Order: sequence, then C-alpha cells, then structure tokens
Amino acid sequence: MSPKISEISDSEEEEFYESLEYADEPNTVLKETQLKEVSSEDPTVVAENSTHAIPKTVASVEASEINIIPPTPLTEEEIEERVQEVESYKAVGNQLFGSGEYESAVEKYNQALEICPKEKPSLLALLHGNIAACYIKLERLEDAVSACDSALALEPTYVKALVRRAQANERIGKYLALSSALEDYKKLLDIAPNYRRECERALVRLPPRIEEQQEIEKAEMLEKVKDLGNRFLGMFGLSTDNFQMQKDPSTGNYSMQFKR
Repeated sequence: MSPKISEISDSEEEEFYESLEYADEPNTVLKETQLKEVSSEDPTVVAENSTHAIPKTVASVEASEINIIPPTPLTEEEIEERVQEVESYKAVGNQLFGSGEYESAVEKYNQALEICPKEKPSLLALLHGNIAACYIKLERLEDAVSACDSALALEPTYVKALVRRAQANERIGKYLALSSALEDYKKLLDIAPNYRRECERALVRLPPRIEEQQEIEKAEMLEKVKDLGNRFLGMFGLSTDNFQMQKDPSTGNYSMQFKR
C-alpha cells in the first residue's frame, strides 16, 4: 500500500489573509583565404581543410542506424520505493517548514521532485505546492506563482495551489497579477466551499484595486512614451508639450492632438 500523501498542514501555514495586507575564432579570415586557394574541383581537399568537415566515420552512419533507446518504465515495486524516498524527503521538508527554515525546506522538496515518479502527478503537484508555500514565506512571490503554475499544470483543481497563487498575485499588486488573483478566487468560489467567505470578500475587494492599478500603470506607460517622444521630437525643435493627450471617457482610450 502506498504511504499516505501529506502536505504542509493548515496549522503550519499563515491564516488565509494573514499575508495579504556564443564569437568567431581569430584565424577565421586566414582559414577562409586558404579555402579559396583550393580548387573547387577537389571537394575532398576542401572537406579536409574545412573546420566544419564531417568526420568520415560519422558521415557514413545512416540515420536509420541511430537507435534511440527510450528509458525503461519503472515497475510498480520501483515506483513504490521511489514514493517512500519522496515521502522521507518531504517529511523533513515539512519539519523544516514548521521551524521556519524555508530555504532548507525548499531544498528538501526539490530533492523529492528529482526522484518523484511521473506516474504520481498528485504527489508532484503537492511538492510544487509546498515549495510555493515556502516562497510566500520568503517573499519570493513571483517564484511562488511559478511553483503554483507547475502544481496546477498537474492538478488543475488543486485548491491550496489556487489559494497560494491568488495570495501571491494579490501581494505582487500589479494589474495583471491582481487580475489573475481575481480569476483564481472566482474558480475557488466554485470548487472550494470552505473558502467561500474569503472568496466573496476578494470579489468585492479586488475590482476597485484592479481598476486603480490599471490607471497607475497607464500613467507610468504614458510618462515613458512622453520621455521617448521628447528625445525624438527634440531633434526638430518640438516636444510632447506640442501634443495634447485626450481620454475618451466612453472607452478609456487616449488620442493625441497637435497644438501650436
């Protein structure tokens, strides 16, 4: 019987909202000159002088003679042995997590990932999820999101990976990150009844933050465009002050008008 797959317990994590608030060789020219002096009617000589000539022993090998041997699938017994090893690494990782040694915990979880059989996608997803939990504690939020992405690619409805990705993206605070967090909360609302209250609050809290952050990032982008424009227009005695940006209130898009 396979050992029970466990992960970081809820009691070992923060509360759901606690953390929310290649250059050419020097003699290339010389070699090219030497090659030009060789008669093109003697391809053998050219081949022997060419730095890129294919060795005869290699050139004579037919493609059909190259056999790629696929890896031998693991037996059920080997899979179970691997799982036991994975569980040992994971257990140590959980202990390290519980004692606040998050970097060391990540090392153990990664060691477990290296030997975890691909036949155990749920276990692989769980390890990625635990790594994400460590990265959140370490404030490595982008890495946490990436770890959750790996987990969810294996188990699309892995609730804790969705929760952690939503948490990390909300704390990143950028427009795209906040939008992604909102989508995760919506998905959780459908598949995780235990998180209903928290998800409903997020659905109220995030939309205005997303709108505000979108305006902030638009303004930042316009400033960068303005700076680039001034560098170019300056060559003609103009500046972006000769142009007026107008926002269309119905679409939120901007248009530019020239003014003297």
